[in-house]
Amino acid sequence: MEPPTNPLHERHMRDQQKNRAQLIAELNQLREENAKLHRATRNFELLQKVVEQNETHLLLLQQSAHIGIWQWDSKENHITLTPLLCNILQIQSPVPVDDYLAHVHPADRETVQAWLEALFHPAELPPPVEYRWMLPDGMGVRWLQKYPFAEQTSTPNIPSMRGILHDITAFKSTEITLKQTAEQFQSIFRQHPCSFILFEVQFNTQHQPCDYVIVDLNPACEALTGLNRETAIGHNILQLVPDLNPQLLVVARKTVLTKTAHHCEYYSELLDKYLWVQFFQPQPHLLCLMFVDLNLDFRQTPSEETEAYQRFFENSPFVMLIIDPENGNIIEANPAACTFYGYRSDVLICKRIQDINTLSEDQIALEMDQARQEKRDYFKFKHRIASGEVVEVEVYSRPIRLFGRTLLYSIIIPTRDEMP
Repeated sequence: MEPPTNPLHERHMRDQQKNRAQLIAELNQLREENAKLHRATRNFELLQKVVEQNETHLLLLQQSAHIGIWQWDSKENHITLTPLLCNILQIQSPVPVDDYLAHVHPADRETVQAWLEALFHPAELPPPVEYRWMLPDGMGVRWLQKYPFAEQTSTPNIPSMRGILHDITAFKSTEITLKQTAEQFQSIFRQHPCSFILFEVQFNTQHQPCDYVIVDLNPACEALTGLNRETAIGHNILQLVPDLNPQLLVVARKTVLTKTAHHCEYYSELLDKYLWVQFFQPQPHLLCLMFVDLNLDFRQTPSEETEAYQRFFENSPFVMLIIDPENGNIIEANPAACTFYGYRSDVLICKRIQDINTLSEDQIALEMDQARQEKRDYFKFKHRIASGEVVEVEVYSRPIRLFGRTLLYSIIIPTRDEMP
């Protein structure tokens, strides 16, 4: 027989179960909210780290690019600069506008002052301005480029101007150097007694050189080849010289692909001349062909042309020797040869090639005979310079008529490993 039920007890038990369930639900809710708070805290910490990293990256970017922020407070009439700019310009911030302008190069000061005044018309902000900044105590000059963007403060009549200031000294230095180099190249190109042709390299879809369009040629080239500069420009080389020796195209292609100068010597049937040829690239998209007539006797028949080639021999950066194949005596040596071998001119022309070439006298005599009879014109030798060091060289040697006799005209080129 079951004991009688107690309604009060049952009610009490139901209330306890209800309270327990409610407590469990509230506890679970607290746990969930705590987990959300933990995730939010972690996300905030991660976000804070990202912001710090971005600020660090921005600072590094500014430092590497030499970029900073400037601000002109027109009410106080001073310019505030970021710490990086203060370091570059060697000036304290903020700086009064008049003191700022005092550091601007005198030739640029009026331009910068007019540019600052133009900032009062924010609807028509001036374009970026370039100018020179004179460092304190005569420590040098920096090139700067300033970009504006306007910010209106709470007082419309007193605008605060901000912008970017970029130190472009390295860029301007490179620009000036390239301009000077281009001017020097043009001067050499037009006045040099050696023949020059300048090509623009054409590439196919595989980025391989496939054609060479004439951009310019110098007067010496016109005189030697008979080409006319005005009519030649814009044509590719094969249009003007259909039977061009394929060897030249091979050397031209090799020069473009390796981005290093290459040379060769060959006989031109069109000109009936032996030519020494070198290709080099003054700029990535350009190819320059330089060549010289190896048959010209510039000692026997004085003329403007032969005198020009004599100047070429004396002023050329290439090592050149004129040798008597009968006994190996060095008859002439240009200044480049004296520098390379380490001897004064009067000492070098008193030597024999046997004093320089490491081969035996019999071997040297045989090689000179090969060159004199035009059976061979390219050689690889080891030459001993004044210091006693032995260097490997390539030699291009051909017979030439000088002083009424046949001598050897030799161009000596150190191998790549021996070049400074």
